[in-house]
Amino acid sequence: GSVLDGLTGQPVASGKVSLVGHTYEMGQEGQFSPRWIWQDEWVTVRAEGYLDARAEVPRGRFPGDSVSFQVVLVPNALRSVVRDGETGTVLAGAHVSCNDEKGTTDESGAYTFRRVLPGAVLGASMPGYEPVQVPWGGSETQELTLQPGQAQVLVSDEYTGQPVAGAAVVSGGVEYSTDQSGAVVVRRLIEGATLQASATGYDDAVATYAAEQATKLVLRPNTLGGIVRDQDSGEPVAGALVRALASVELVTMTQTSGDGGYSLGGLPAAITLTVTAVDHEPIVLAVERTTALDIGLQRFEVRGIYIPL
Repeated sequence: GSVLDGLTGQPVASGKVSLVGHTYEMGQEGQFSPRWIWQDEWVTVRAEGYLDARAEVPRGRFPGDSVSFQVVLVPNALRSVVRDGETGTVLAGAHVSCNDEKGTTDESGAYTFRRVLPGAVLGASMPGYEPVQVPWGGSETQELTLQPGQAQVLVSDEYTGQPVAGAAVVSGGVEYSTDQSGAVVVRRLIEGATLQASATGYDDAVATYAAEQATKLVLRPNTLGGIVRDQDSGEPVAGALVRALASVELVTMTQTSGDGGYSLGGLPAAITLTVTAVDHEPIVLAVERTTALDIGLQRFEVRGIYIPL
């Protein structure tokens, strides 16, 4: 007789055939040749990677006739299901493997392997997750759990180099917040993904994740504040007009409060600051790489000319 694969129709190269208390090894072409059979018998066929099969041996027309017959083996099936280790949701598009066979999970997070041999090792991987390998337990369904990958993001102040706490870091539509050290752990990051950081008083910063140990994002401050005082008396100057210009274009402006304080936001990296106040000389300053600037104004000097008559 011969043993064939039920899916491909090809010979099954190795296995064992049991008949009349004897066991026979199958040849490379799936063939086997038992001894004389004197009565109705059943043959049992076993091969790794297939379900056991049992078939009745046909009888010849006359005693001693040779009879050829085929036994069809159905390949076993292993349904592997890949899930997120934190949420438990199935992961479509995960890469799975069983020894040398590879595949990709469908929308239900599953992929079916055939002809799985004892001792097989299952593997699963997906961008943004830690890969995993587990031995096959012999069941028809086996779940593989992928733990989300973790990447550290550090956010700092461009001017001071100090960490920026409470900065928002966004990746893939998910928002995280930095701790007091300016750090945050972002999960499920895929190499090449875009990271965006933002914080009050800063321009946004963008970086591309390159699978490094830590991704650094540097935020440039865009605010300026301080107190305008009389240069001689040190008293605050209320109502002074403070204007910020970039390339002679007005960016923003404000007036000092009763305590002489001012605050400007949304500033470019370099500005020209002009300050004017009643009874004081106007002042023009070039400002860059600072967020705090106190300004002293000098009073007008009124001089009279004596003309004798």
